[in-house]
Amino acid sequence: QVLCAFDAHDGLAQRPADWEVTAGGAAKVELYLDPEQASYPLDTPITVKIRTYDGIGNVASDDAEVAQIKIEPAPGTHVEGATIKFTVEGKYTVSASSTDAPEVFGTIAVIADGTPPKVQILTPQRGHTADGPATFMVFGQATDDLSPIASVTVSGQETQVDQDGNFTLNLDAEYGINRVMAVATDTAGNEGFSAHSALWTSEWYPMAPPALETDGIKDGL
Repeated sequence: QVLCAFDAHDGLAQRPADWEVTAGGAAKVELYLDPEQASYPLDTPITVKIRTYDGIGNVASDDAEVAQIKIEPAPGTHVEGATIKFTVEGKYTVSASSTDAPEVFGTIAVIADGTPPKVQILTPQRGHTADGPATFMVFGQATDDLSPIASVTVSGQETQVDQDGNFTLNLDAEYGINRVMAVATDTAGNEGFSAHSALWTSEWYPMAPPALETDGIKDGL
């Protein structure tokens, strides 16, 4: 509510009036996707959502009706109403307009990814043998050509991953053969893994020196 007074009046005789502020027509379009994630698996339905703004930046609609969708590059894409799918992995630009302003388009970048991350366990090396403290320092790397790495687990334990995909974890060792398995998941949900074994023991037994009497083969050639 605002208070109004006549020009050159002393302000004593103010008159109230209601003032309603409403958003104007759509002048700008912003796209968002449902679900919202950094990348998407192939053949997964994705809903294109539109938020529109008027000429001074007020939100005109938070979920405007979609009028038109265009995707570049077009091969490997499918559009039905406000739903899109990708059958070929790659980086795409999605453009869409609303029925409020069909001539005003917004754009959003989309990554479609169907390939699992590559995972390397660098230490311990395959077949490594160790004694001493009953732990293995596991160091490795997970990489992906399209999607960010979302998570890495080592033998079921989640570990931190830096921006280059490197991960480390102190893994408890058990007597005998220890299976080390690293699983990386990208933001599209694709999983890649690497696994090998390392040996840990708390004690070693010396081998007796070879002797013909005990180790020889009678009548052997």
